[in-house]
Amino acid sequence: MRLGSANVCRLGAVICFGACGSWLVSACDRDERPAEPPPEISGIFGGVGGVGGIPDATPLTGGGGAGGSGGTSAAGSANDACQTTPPGKVAVIDDFDDGDSVAVYEANRDAYWFTVTDGSDGTIEPAGPFLPVAGGYRGTSSAHVTASGYSVWGAELIINIAHEDAVRCPYDASEFRGLSFVARGSGSVRVQVAMPGVVDKEYGGTCDSQAGEVCYDMHGSFIALGEKYQVYELPWASLQQRGFGVSVPFDPKTMTAIHFAMEKAELPVDLWLDQVELWDGTPASQGGGGAGGAGGEPEGGQGSGGAPVPETGGAG
Repeated sequence: MRLGSANVCRLGAVICFGACGSWLVSACDRDERPAEPPPEISGIFGGVGGVGGIPDATPLTGGGGAGGSGGTSAAGSANDACQTTPPGKVAVIDDFDDGDSVAVYEANRDAYWFTVTDGSDGTIEPAGPFLPVAGGYRGTSSAHVTASGYSVWGAELIINIAHEDAVRCPYDASEFRGLSFVARGSGSVRVQVAMPGVVDKEYGGTCDSQAGEVCYDMHGSFIALGEKYQVYELPWASLQQRGFGVSVPFDPKTMTAIHFAMEKAELPVDLWLDQVELWDGTPASQGGGGAGGAGGEPEGGQGSGGAPVPETGGAG
């Protein structure tokens, strides 16, 4: 893939960190996607990205070029800075009640939602910029995405997440024990966490496709959606690679994105998503405070990956 001023071919859902010269977040044209990607790969080999209104590429602190392969002194300084990124402290990523595509505020945390597809003749809603809608599990707002008909790998709702100070770095989620959210709908979704180790070097990761490594084998787990809102609590240990790509140990210190993948084999999918959080490890049924331990469902379910929760409730 080549980068140009008029047509920047950028891999969907990947943040360029440290030495990378651009924020590369939309997707490559369909004819530039690998001809035969492994069929089990759930996403980001290209396709139509940026459905959620992704900002144009913007320079970081210099050096590195696309993918961070050029090592200038500035790039080295950027990589050094990422070694000392402080751990994140705010559990709530987004409750969608602010009505926009940007995550809940945390100092130096830069996170926002968007959708990508494989570019085939499928249908995704919303088909324009991502915004929350009415229908949250407490009667407030939520994310709502439907996808059907895609024939290459499918579609995804993604939140890119980074620590941004002088440079953008992966987000350190090591203070937490997993992910938590509430969801309902129909179909199955694979929840995945991206890290630099599975991202191609061209886009700021360390996976070397030019040397024959297969990238984007992200750690993840499938969830089955039901008619009513349920709380899902996914310990880090429940997120596993599939084994088709380069093997990378899971490291919550190096999170770059969270993917809600609606894969070709699982379509159609109707996903309602709310109260996305970093989880402290306390099950909601033990009074840990609803989904992810930051809210409060007085009669919350077990939260072990699909326990029912009431649609209204007070503070825990």
